[in-house]
Amino acid sequence: MRTNFVERRGKLQDMDRSFDLKFWQAQPPKARFDAVWEMIVHAMKVKGYDVRQLRLQRSVTNFQRTQPLNNEIDGDSSCAKLVCIGKK
Repeated sequence: MRTNFVERRGKLQDMDRSFDLKFWQAQPPKARFDAVWEMIVHAMKVKGYDVRQLRLQRSVTNFQRTQPLNNEIDGDSSCAKLVCIGKK
């Protein structure tokens, strides 16, 4: 028997989204991400895609260093400013 769950009963036409919003906002980010990923996998299976090929989109193609910062003059490049070049 499930012991840790929340439910709401009523007619669909009488319900608003407040219950859903409150529930998902109370969940930690990992639980929200897992739920979204589960829906993505399910939708792709329904459409006939090979779900083993699914992955997160990679938007950044490479990084390029801009002009040296003041602290790089002394040889410390740990805080170098980077510019993202790639698809948006």
